[in-house]
Amino acid sequence: MWGDATLALNDSTVVRSGELGVLTYCEECLGIILKRGIGRAYSTADGFAGSITGSGNVLPGVGEPDANQMGDVCPASLRFLKEG
Repeated sequence: MWGDATLALNDSTVVRSGELGVLTYCEECLGIILKRGIGRAYSTADGFAGSITGSGNVLPGVGEPDANQMGDVCPASLRFLKEG
């Protein structure tokens, strides 16, 4: 079943995650999803369309203090969440 979702992430802090700060279930991020052993969740997840907006968030990537272990965001097009 297809649904929709809306996320507005503003002035938030996402640190020390075992995965990424923000991750969507999409083709670009599939390798990360499978590497973390959550491929089953991906394969059984219902599809949805949605939108993500926001700015001014702290989402540290690998090598930064309080890093999210696998990076800041995926897909890379979500890096706008860190601006502003």
